[in-house]
Amino acid sequence: MPITIGWNEASAIPIGLVVIREVYEKHLRDLTENDFEGESPDCKSIESAKLVLSCIYKVSLDDNDKVWVVKFEHADIPKEVVR
Repeated sequence: MPITIGWNEASAIPIGLVVIREVYEKHLRDLTENDFEGESPDCKSIESAKLVLSCIYKVSLDDNDKVWVVKFEHADIPKEVVR
């Protein structure tokens, strides 16, 4: 599956391929250290996740909201192949 950067699908730039290993749903209040493993440094706690996700999706989130946790790893394929 391609991984991209950008704010919308039309202008997204492919930067590589990933393999999705696990997907699950949780309430924000139930996220654990394991759920944040591999996350960017600005999103390593429940409070920071609420702030970051609220900014990205332009909604106000609270501890009762559900989120999807997607665990993936980079595929060993040059980004030129993705385009």
